[in-house]
Amino acid sequence: MRKNIYKNIEQEYNGLKNNKNNANQLIRTENKCSQNMQMPIKAIIFDIGGVIIHYPAEKYFDYLSKKHNISINKIQSFVNPLRKELELGNISTRNFLNQISNEFKIPPNKLDWQKSFKIFLRTDQNMVNLINNLWENYNIYIISNITRTGFIMCNKELEKSNCRIDRKFASCYIHSRKPDPEIYLHALRKTKSHANETIFIDDKKNNIDAAIKLGMNGILFSNLNQLIQDLKKLNIKINISL
Repeated sequence: MRKNIYKNIEQEYNGLKNNKNNANQLIRTENKCSQNMQMPIKAIIFDIGGVIIHYPAEKYFDYLSKKHNISINKIQSFVNPLRKELELGNISTRNFLNQISNEFKIPPNKLDWQKSFKIFLRTDQNMVNLINNLWENYNIYIISNITRTGFIMCNKELEKSNCRIDRKFASCYIHSRKPDPEIYLHALRKTKSHANETIFIDDKKNNIDAAIKLGMNGILFSNLNQLIQDLKKLNIKINISL
C-alpha cells in the first residue's frame, strides 16, 4: 500500500515539476501521502549551515573586502548569484573562482576560498550530542544547500566530531536547492520515508514553509534549547543533559 501510494506521487510529480502553473497541484499531490498515512515520526532531517555547523558567508565577504580593499556590497552582489549556481552544481569551483577573479582583478589563489572554510567553519558540539542521542531512536538525514568544497569540508568536520548521520543530501549533487520541492522529494524517495513520518529542521523560514507544504513536520531553528522544546512537543524521545 505504502509503495503504491508513493509510486503514484512520484509519477505525478515527474509530470508536474517542469510546469510552474501546476505548482499548487504538486503540493496537493505530495499531501496525499500525509493524508493517507498517519504514522509516527521515523526520520529527522537537519540542515547543516547555521544549525550543526556555522559558516557565515558574511565573514568570508568581510575577509575579502578587508584583504583586497573592495566594497563588501560589491562582493556580495556579484558572488551571491554565482554561489547559488555553485550550490546547484551548475558551475565548477574553478569557474566560480575565475569569474570572481576576473571581476575584481584578484588572482584565484589569492581568493582563499578553501582556506576560508578552515578559518571560519565551526561545529556546534552540543548539537552533535543531541543528534547522536536522537540517532538511537530515529533515522537522521541532512539536506543542505552547499557547494562541493563546503560539503567536503563539512563532512570532515562531522566525521571529526563523530556525528551520526545516516545519509546526506547536498544540493550541488542533486542540482536542486531548498526551497525547491524537488530536493525534499529526492531525500524522501531515497530514504523511503514519508512526509508525515519526518521532521525537517532549518534556520530559514522559507525552507521550513516548503517542507510543511509537502506534508512534513517543520521546526524553524533558533537555538538548541528551543529546538529541544519543539522536538518534545512532537513527542520525540530525548534523553540528554546539555
